[in-house]
Amino acid sequence: MELLGGTLTVSQGTRIALNGPILWTLAPEAQVVNDGRIELGEEAILVESDAAPIVGLGTEHALIAQGGALSALDAGGLGLTITTTGIGNTEVIRGHQPLLNNGVDEGIARWYRLDPPPTSGTGLDLLLRYASSELNGHDGSTLALFIGDTQAGPWSFVPSTADGNARTVLATWDGPWSPLITAFPQGISTNLAAPDVAAEFAVWPNPSADVLWVRSNNETVEQLELLDPSGRTVRELRAGMSAETATLSLQGLPSGFYVLRMNGVYTAPVVKE
Repeated sequence: MELLGGTLTVSQGTRIALNGPILWTLAPEAQVVNDGRIELGEEAILVESDAAPIVGLGTEHALIAQGGALSALDAGGLGLTITTTGIGNTEVIRGHQPLLNNGVDEGIARWYRLDPPPTSGTGLDLLLRYASSELNGHDGSTLALFIGDTQAGPWSFVPSTADGNARTVLATWDGPWSPLITAFPQGISTNLAAPDVAAEFAVWPNPSADVLWVRSNNETVEQLELLDPSGRTVRELRAGMSAETATLSLQGLPSGFYVLRMNGVYTAPVVKE
């Protein structure tokens, strides 16, 4: 099925459902303004031109129904490619309005919602594609993925790699997860603490009340130690799988300043709220 030209408008309150293995191609001369809901189901695929992506106030929906391991799956052709060793049945929802950070900063004009979101500890490789017209004035090389619970945030930074020429943002993440995913410039000040990034590893949120997430930049995380101001080890974790990401519980510790040490060498200051 191909839309060769003109404008197709999906009005508010209107639903279009594509049932079965339909390839819906939008030619560069065509425009779809979706103010309603377009459902692609499990099998339909959308092919858009960078010159004329879908716009509007509505959403597009695709289903990941098989669950389990996924390899570079772009559900419905909506532009969010997922690779994972395991995920449950998920609805991928895409919208086109720039979301706000702290009520001021606008992201790109593309966002996604995973319903339900991945469970904590589920590792996903995410590749978000966008059209050049959706940059919303941003430099594509500065973008990073952010996740949030609502369209107004708060937003959490996800360490990412942006390719402005390919119009993609790539991230590998083990959680914790929130359902909404979009892209902002990396340097925005969110109302959630972003990772403190050193050359060797990142730690977040900081300050934290209950748990620290640690991601190594150059090597696997084999040991984490939390030191109090006197240098005494008050919490220790040995990551038996030598993972790139690990968590350290702060529950039961007094509030105050600590030092987190990774692999017996690299350190970063942290605050327990």
